[in-house]
Amino acid sequence: CCWPSDRQANDNNGNCAAPYDAECEDSDPGDNTNLCYVDFEKGVLSTGFAGTGNSVHNGDDGNGQYEAEGPIHCHGFAWANDESDFTSSYKANNLFYVSMYD
Repeated sequence: CCWPSDRQANDNNGNCAAPYDAECEDSDPGDNTNLCYVDFEKGVLSTGFAGTGNSVHNGDDGNGQYEAEGPIHCHGFAWANDESDFTSSYKANNLFYVSMYD
């Protein structure tokens, strides 16, 4: 899961602030990753963007306005294949935390 804008005020993870309608629109997230390549056709269902083609980002923030991806915040999910392992048992908690809280 990756977010190109901050969505939660005052969590020390971006520059979104309350009140939301005045201080959180188009806010930047805490930048924790470098985005290198985007295939627009792979995200049609999740983004609603029906574009084609791709986008290649050669550098991180500050390396050129048209080359950098800008601030982006991503999280990954991992758990064991063994269904009895505790990491597999609580994978829904991990998904909830990342999607709704962090």
